[in-house]
Amino acid sequence: MKSRFSTSEILYPTGLALLALLVFMYIFNPKIDINGDNCYYYAFATALAAGEGYVDIAGEPSALFPPGYPLLMAPLRFITDSIVAQKVMNMLLLFSATLLLYYTLLRVEVKRSLAFIACAAVLVTPHLLEFSTMMMSEASCIFFISLSIWAYVKIDEAMSAVGTIPWRSLWLWVFVLSVAYAFFIRTQAVVLLAAFLGTLLLARRFKLALLLLSVFVLCWLPWALRNSALELGQSRYVSQIYFSNVLDNFLMLTVQAIPESIIPFMPVKYALSPSPLLYVAAVVMLALIVYGFLKMKSLRLLLPLFLAGNIAIVSIMNTPSFYRYMVIVLPFITAGIVVGLWNALSLASMRWLKCSVNPWFMLLLFLPLLSMAEDKTKHTMQGLHEVAREGYPPSLKTFVAIGKEVAKMPDANIVASRKPELLFVHAGVRGKRLQEKTTEVDIINHMLDEDIDYVVLENMGVRYTYEVLYPFIQHRQDLFKLVKYTSEPMSILFKFKKNEALQWVKSRGYRE
Repeated sequence: MKSRFSTSEILYPTGLALLALLVFMYIFNPKIDINGDNCYYYAFATALAAGEGYVDIAGEPSALFPPGYPLLMAPLRFITDSIVAQKVMNMLLLFSATLLLYYTLLRVEVKRSLAFIACAAVLVTPHLLEFSTMMMSEASCIFFISLSIWAYVKIDEAMSAVGTIPWRSLWLWVFVLSVAYAFFIRTQAVVLLAAFLGTLLLARRFKLALLLLSVFVLCWLPWALRNSALELGQSRYVSQIYFSNVLDNFLMLTVQAIPESIIPFMPVKYALSPSPLLYVAAVVMLALIVYGFLKMKSLRLLLPLFLAGNIAIVSIMNTPSFYRYMVIVLPFITAGIVVGLWNALSLASMRWLKCSVNPWFMLLLFLPLLSMAEDKTKHTMQGLHEVAREGYPPSLKTFVAIGKEVAKMPDANIVASRKPELLFVHAGVRGKRLQEKTTEVDIINHMLDEDIDYVVLENMGVRYTYEVLYPFIQHRQDLFKLVKYTSEPMSILFKFKKNEALQWVKSRGYRE
């Protein structure tokens, strides 16, 4: 009996799976990252799993991040509190996205071996791996972007065959819902909606564009109404829109961030002005990316619009964060440059050498990965490996130790610190962030407004802690009781005397 699948149909996906397994094992970091965002995602997922709703580490309704990623985390969080389990899920989402990209490339007539090489390049891209092992939202967003593009290709094929929208097709609804859900994971993914709408309008597929926009609005309305009813305000990303540095941000993204993201061994110093050679390299790389997109049949409009939209939206932000906000488009521009480079080489070879170029020649691009030096900034796989093997710094260990002590106290409802999200993840302590107030009255009023019970002073290099807050508490020992402290590096726990503090501010006429 003839086999249903050819050897190559099984071999290439298996090869990608083995590569992913080896890479993930090499760079996997079981620790929670000390940046705050991944802790907040975990806290939101914890609240959802406990049936508390979408509330923050203080138990209050929040719109800090859209709910898409915590919703994905919640079922697993209901089963286990393991951070490792969440990170494994993230890695599986990245691999699934890469596999979807592989099959999408096949559908748009990219050679099977070339599609494999492009996706292998995605799986060894350090910036993608960095955010995937940090329990951040990028991997899940990339998955739904890949799913929406895969579904769109399927719909495009059906529409080309029958000349009308396949209303009963499952892929139609996978397409529109995936676009909407990507936005609920990362607000930045609104550019995916814009890219699809632009593509459909240019192709005169007005009904499908209207359906996509309608479903998106219907999905967005409950979230918008909920935030309005709770007076939670607009997305924090709206406040980051800032048009004064558009040109500088644009050049940083196109000349520095994109080249350094695709080719991690390319030396790029963001603090310095790009060299003329880097400008030339960036122009060549962008040309190859666009050329690769143009070779992808039904994606020749979508992917350039998606890339341009990401560059545009990040360029108008006042905190573009170097390469961070390009991560969700990184798998597609990596595939674009691989496909574009091979097609450019094949064109040149056929013209001058009268022969084609074997796609496997592209494997030479991976050789520099074998000689890349360790980089503790996590810009290489070796750097990711070393960071994963390191322990927490002593200052964080003592901070967490204090958190575990305060967690045992029955009256510790709200604990203030400079890193409350870390205390929540490591010790289950609900808390709020201490704002950088400078006057005695402002500091006390802030603590009263937030109903603070305890204050933790950490020793993690935050200037406000040792320049303002600690001297203030020393000066106002009548309002703070020393409860516990750790040995060097020191972290200190104080009980905030709310009644005495209230009387103190009232006596000065600053509170009713």
